[in-house]
Amino acid sequence: MADADEAIFISAVSMFEVAQKARRGRLPYPPALLNRFPSLFDAQGWVPLAISISHAHRAGGYSQEHRDPFDRLLAAQAELEGCGLVTSDPAFRDFPVKVVW
Repeated sequence: MADADEAIFISAVSMFEVAQKARRGRLPYPPALLNRFPSLFDAQGWVPLAISISHAHRAGGYSQEHRDPFDRLLAAQAELEGCGLVTSDPAFRDFPVKVVW
């Protein structure tokens, strides 16, 4: 991720998951910090990645039995955009994506 020649994308899916976990009290970050995440991502030069119709179509069409819709969307975005997916979750090995970590 430190390679300045490569764009780093931050998926809207990831921000949704962070916000949802914060709402449920499952993150140790204070609300003030969580509210700054979008501007912090922007300050790092990370590129926002919205969910497109193509992403949703691909995510819903995977034959894998993985039930987490957020994981399916992240996998579809990585596959269709040709990006590596930064995760330590072994569930992504079943998807046609390059996992970085």
